[in-house]
Amino acid sequence: INRLVDSDSLNGSKNILDVGGGDGTIAISLVKEHLPTDVNITVYNLPASAELARRNVEFYECSGQVQVVDGNFLEDTDFPGRYDTIIFNRV
Repeated sequence: INRLVDSDSLNGSKNILDVGGGDGTIAISLVKEHLPTDVNITVYNLPASAELARRNVEFYECSGQVQVVDGNFLEDTDFPGRYDTIIFNRV
């Protein structure tokens, strides 16, 4: 997370897609500790992992900034929406 933040690659981003975002911990940490409140992150992952991410987003009370979408980037033809930054961190 620190490398991502230190790289400045998220500067100016308002809509971020975290592909293969696992249990949502990176997205949650980013919105809780590093990004302004007007930045939104969508965690995009397989259904079982997406469910874990939904639970974590609810537990850490950041559903206003973190959304979770089920999907499979290897099979889906498009990402679920439009984003200024796409993270491929754990794929």
